[in-house]
Amino acid sequence: MGFVFPQNFDRPYRAQSFREFWRRWHMTLSTWLRDYVFFPLGGSRGSQFRTYFNLWLTMVLVGIWHGASWNFIIYGNLHAAALVYSRFNRIQAQRGEMMYGLMAVGASLFLATCAAGLGLGIGLTRDHALMLGIITFVIAVINGILPVATEGVGWSLIHLFMTFQFTAISRVFFRADSLTIAGQMTTKVLAWDSLGVRDGMFRLQGLHTWARANAASLGDLADPILVFSQWGLLIVIVFGLGYHVLPSRWSEGIGQRITRWLPAPALGLALVGSMLIISRLLDGPRANIYFSF
Repeated sequence: MGFVFPQNFDRPYRAQSFREFWRRWHMTLSTWLRDYVFFPLGGSRGSQFRTYFNLWLTMVLVGIWHGASWNFIIYGNLHAAALVYSRFNRIQAQRGEMMYGLMAVGASLFLATCAAGLGLGIGLTRDHALMLGIITFVIAVINGILPVATEGVGWSLIHLFMTFQFTAISRVFFRADSLTIAGQMTTKVLAWDSLGVRDGMFRLQGLHTWARANAASLGDLADPILVFSQWGLLIVIVFGLGYHVLPSRWSEGIGQRITRWLPAPALGLALVGSMLIISRLLDGPRANIYFSF
C-alpha cells in the first residue's frame, strides 16, 4: 500500500552491551531521542562530563516517556548509569587507567545503590541494601575487566548473559505498580531461599483457570492442559531466548523454509494458534504496558 515501516526491534536480548541493547530495543524511540534530544544537547562533541550529562538526561527521558512515576525515573536512571559506565569504562581502558576507573565507579555505584535502597521508599532493609550495593560493585568490576565480546564466543556469551540479567532486573521497576512492590520483588530476589521454581511461577493464568473450571467436561484432556498451563510460559521463554541467541541466518532461514513448506490453511491455523497463545500470555495481573498508549 506504499507504507514503509522502520524496523523497531532487532532481537534486543542478544545484545552484548548496554549500548548495543539500545540500538536494538525500541529503535524508533531511541533514534528519535538521539536525533531530537541527545544531538541538540551537544551529543558527544563537548567535554566528557557534558557527554555523560547528555547521555544521562536522554535516558532519564526514556524512562519518563513510559510514565510519570518514580518507578520509571529509577528505570531510566538505571539504564543511564549503565550507559555512562560503559562509555567511561571504554575511555579508561584506552588511557590505560582501567583499575583506577573501575574502583572509582564501583565505589560510587555501591554508595548510590545503598542510598537508593534505604532512602527512596523501596523498603529494603539495611542488610539487603548493603547486599545490593556489594552485588552492584562486584558486577561493575567484573564487567570492566572482562575481555571484549569480540575476543571469542565464550566471552560473547558472558557479556550477553550479564547484559540480559541487568535488563531483566531493571524490569522490576518498569513493571511494578509502585515502589513498595518493586522493593518487595527486589527483596525476594536478594533473599534467595533455594526453593527454585515453585507452583504458579510460570502459569498461563487464563488457560489454567479455564482448564480447572472445565475439568469435568474436558475429561482426560484436563491434565495435559493443566500441565501446559503450569509450565507453558517457561517453555515459551526458553524457546524465545533460544531464538534470540541463534544467528539470524539460521533461525530466519528455518522459519522461511517452514512457512514455504506449510500449506496455506495450516499456516493460517498456526498463526491463529500463536495469537491465542499471545492473548493468554497477556491475561495476567497487569496488562501489557503499551495497551495504555
